[in-house]
Amino acid sequence: MPYARTSTVQTETHTFRIGDAFLWSEAPAGYYAIAVEDDGETGYLYGIELQDGEQSILDALLLYSVDPASADKTAVATVVWSDDGGRVALWLNGRQDAAFDFVRRRAVCRSNFPPPSSFTGSHEWDDSLAGDLTPPGGS
Repeated sequence: MPYARTSTVQTETHTFRIGDAFLWSEAPAGYYAIAVEDDGETGYLYGIELQDGEQSILDALLLYSVDPASADKTAVATVVWSDDGGRVALWLNGRQDAAFDFVRRRAVCRSNFPPPSSFTGSHEWDDSLAGDLTPPGGS
């Protein structure tokens, strides 16, 4: 089911180097966060639940594999949260690459990897999940 365009979003932009990065973003409301971690071989997005001072990883999505041609290049990550903090989209270099819907327990990414977890039945890309979460002036 497609979402209606949200009236307000929180947008953050981070510049980082491929091959060595850690980014953190918390929802404007609610109990969720995301983290991007690049260990020099792969870049993953983690969906995290924050509750009672604890952090629980709900799911992980492969964003990219680091190859020699892309290592040390600068990338731009834009994080767009829904106004209620229940959904988030991650844009890398101007393209929406991954999204979480924490309320409906869905997580999608362009790589469709790793295999589905207990959090969601599929990581297969679905434009309707967060198509309305675009950065200002974005697609």
